Amino acid sequence: MAFTELISCETMDQKAVKLLDNIGEVARNNIYTIAKERIKMKSSQMETVQKVFPELSPSELAICRLILQDKTVGEICVLLGKTSSNVTSQRVHIRTKLGLVKEDNLKKVLQERMKRYYEDENLLLECPSTALHDQD
Repeated sequence: MAFTELISCETMDQKAVKLLDNIGEVARNNIYTIAKERIKMKSSQMETVQKVFPELSPSELAICRLILQDKTVGEICVLLGKTSSNVTSQRVHIRTKLGLVKEDNLKKVLQERMKRYYEDENLLLECPSTALHDQD
């Protein structure tokens, strides 16, 4: 019943409110907990992307994060509420800032830099005494 009511609502906000009104308190609390964890995870991912690509604007970073998640230009447009021409323009800016040439695959370059970052982080974790002395 909750699902049929959910899909008959006018807007997404109405759908969410209807759904939350129709489920039990335990399920509602589980949804809130999961949502908070997902928001925290997304924030953490964005912070990592920002560390790896400090030269990019917040909008460009959001696009990079989605590219890394295998999203298409169309999906990025929907998720960020931007037009295709805007996302394409932002991708050109990203490529320019990263010093890429036409033949370079943006997604692969992003993945390689992220991989290097994580490898460097793992190296630091393997040598905790060095990391601790650097913090003193």
